[in-house]
Amino acid sequence: MRLNQKFTMMVFCIVLIPVLLMALLFFSGMRQTLTEDRLRDIEADLTQTRANVEKAVDLCNMTTQVFLNNSNLLEFLSAAKQNETFSPQGLIAFYRGEVLAFERLVNANPYLYQVRVFYDNTRIPEMMPILYHTGRMERLAWTDRDWHSGTWQFDYADTLFPDEVSKPVRHLMCLVTTIDDFDLGDLGTLEVSVPMDDVMTDLFASPRDDARYFYVDQADAWYCHPSQTDFAAAHREELTHLLDEAPGSIDTVQIRLNGERVWVSSIPLGTIGGRYVAVTAHSALTRRLSQFQWLFLTGTVALLTVLAFGINRIVKAMLRRFYVVLDAILQVQDGNLAVTVPDLGTDEIGLLGKQVNVMVSRISLLMEENVNRQLLAKNSEIRALQSQINAHFLYNVLESIKMMAEVDEKYEIADAIHSLGQLLRYSMRNPSAIVTVEAEVENCRNYLTLMNLRFDYHVALENRLSPDVMQLPLPKMTLQPLIENAVVHGIGDAARDTVILLEAVDEAAVVELRIRDYGRGISTHDLESIRGRLAGEPDAAAGNSIGLKNVHDRLVMAFGSGAGLDITAEQQGACVHIRLPRDT
Repeated sequence: MRLNQKFTMMVFCIVLIPVLLMALLFFSGMRQTLTEDRLRDIEADLTQTRANVEKAVDLCNMTTQVFLNNSNLLEFLSAAKQNETFSPQGLIAFYRGEVLAFERLVNANPYLYQVRVFYDNTRIPEMMPILYHTGRMERLAWTDRDWHSGTWQFDYADTLFPDEVSKPVRHLMCLVTTIDDFDLGDLGTLEVSVPMDDVMTDLFASPRDDARYFYVDQADAWYCHPSQTDFAAAHREELTHLLDEAPGSIDTVQIRLNGERVWVSSIPLGTIGGRYVAVTAHSALTRRLSQFQWLFLTGTVALLTVLAFGINRIVKAMLRRFYVVLDAILQVQDGNLAVTVPDLGTDEIGLLGKQVNVMVSRISLLMEENVNRQLLAKNSEIRALQSQINAHFLYNVLESIKMMAEVDEKYEIADAIHSLGQLLRYSMRNPSAIVTVEAEVENCRNYLTLMNLRFDYHVALENRLSPDVMQLPLPKMTLQPLIENAVVHGIGDAARDTVILLEAVDEAAVVELRIRDYGRGISTHDLESIRGRLAGEPDAAAGNSIGLKNVHDRLVMAFGSGAGLDITAEQQGACVHIRLPRDT
């Protein structure tokens, strides 16, 4: 980041952090207040629901007593029980006198849905909407439940008539009473029903975002909106246990359901039993506030971003002289040493500009010296080229001598001169290069060809390396010093024909080259001394291992610590092990 950007970022953070902290505190307080207000509203709704339930219960009880105390109705039901015959005029008179009065009573009270009396005599016609045959009562869902006189039945639909005749009204609750006579027994069944939507207004209404309402009766049956059925089934056990421990008054507790924080508010409905429950999710309570909070924070960050652009321009104007110095430094970085920083005053920035000018002058001087050194290096390269030309002259002379020997049919001399030329050419060409194992083996063959001219015996090189191993990379002049070591120190005193074996062990991560001779071997003292020298231990007596140490160090430099050289004593002769990592 540029300096002006850093200043701008610092000012931005100094302003932003306190604003964010105050906003978090403010919204935290608002969230707490909003939650408390909403919970109070929910408790007020529960209290109102209990009042509605008590009013509905009183209304149904009073209506039930009106019907049970009507002597004309009881006489009619007693006659029906005894299968007495009614004249048409008598039925019409009963209908106009009692049934219409009951109908007016029901219609006069808007909280009542229906009052129906069911009797078991199909020879007496039904007088709707009050008197019905018992067989029609069996179409109502509550008759399938375990009910008895004086009980309340909840959440059933009015299926007294088929759907094509009358659209069923759903979510009803009723007080069911058996009409009994001391002598005749059961005369019929009285159903006084009211809509549950009028009593428990939130229970079957479209659910709000922040609250779910349930009614749990005395038998632990749960009633709720169809969309909340899965929720009730998933958490029924937890909520039932919580409600069992609730006090006999309105109560609100906080729990976690599936990791979500919720409030459970409940109130007992003593007259009908059970509890009316509201489950409120904390996230739903504060959703709008959270949206407003993110909107506020986004607006604040946007406003501060605009402010940051203004601050950046002001800071940039204040640092204009500094950027003059910086521009000069960048030009020097690009190679322009002719740049000069103008006089910028005597403060820190002016002093910096003067030091830049001094630095540029020193760089120019150093570059001039560097050019002179490069001229000297070029001269050295020219001298090296001349030496290489001299080497080429020597190769050409050797080639001429070889041809003279071949003309005189001195083929052994010609082969020796050819091997010497190849050996000289290989050793003098780029001694630090990386070559293949194959090139090294060929160089070793040329060396042994020349060495065999000196001895009365013959040293052969047996190559058992696979084609893949022959193509592995290897520092130049790695194998020849080891072959020479085997000839001079291992085979020289034996004075007999022998062989040097070249083989490899190919493992997963390492290829190990082995150079084995069958000479006089190596003593334990000399072996330990050589190994110590290879490990870096100073040992003046190990002068003969200088070549081995040099090869070992070159292998480590070329391929890392996984590469290197080791030597072991064999039953006859010695063996040199060269470790080459496979990923080289």
